[in-house]
Amino acid sequence: VHADWSHRPARWALGRFTRRVWPEVKRAVPEAQLCHTDAASPPEALHTLQEASVVVSTVADPDTARVPILQAMAMRRAVIAPLSAADQLGARHGEHLLLTRSVDEWAQLCIQSLRSASMRLELSRGAREFVERYCPFEESADEFVRAIQQPGRFTPAIARAA
Repeated sequence: VHADWSHRPARWALGRFTRRVWPEVKRAVPEAQLCHTDAASPPEALHTLQEASVVVSTVADPDTARVPILQAMAMRRAVIAPLSAADQLGARHGEHLLLTRSVDEWAQLCIQSLRSASMRLELSRGAREFVERYCPFEESADEFVRAIQQPGRFTPAIARAA
C-alpha cells in the first residue's frame, strides 16, 4: 500500500483496506505480504516498491493519490487504485493500471493480479509507457521532483490537456 501517510484520509483508507479487503486477499493468496510505503520518503519506499508484485493506492482523493500512483507506475509496478483517484490522470483500466469502484472489486483485482504474473507484466509495461508518454522527463522532471517533496501538486500532461 503506497500513499502519503501525512494525510489523514490516507490513514483512514489504509484502515478500511486492512479491515475489509486484506483478510479476503490473504485467504485467497496465503503467501501474499502486505507492506506500507510512504510516497513522502522515497528513498525508504523505493526498495519496497521494487520488491512489490502489486502496488495498491487506497486513497480516493486525486490530489493526495496522484504522486504515489505515478511513482509506482514509473517504477513499472502493477497498480490498483480507486477510480476516483486515477480517473483524473487519464490512465485506462486494464491498460495502465487497475481501477476499483467497490470493496468487492478491490479484493477481486488484488487476488487476480497476485495470481497472474502475465497480468502484472502487462500492467507494468502499460504503466511505464503511460508515464513515459504523458509525463515526459524533459517537461515534467522538476515538477515531479517537487511533487514528491510536496505531494498532491503534479498533474501529467494528459490530464493538463483535458
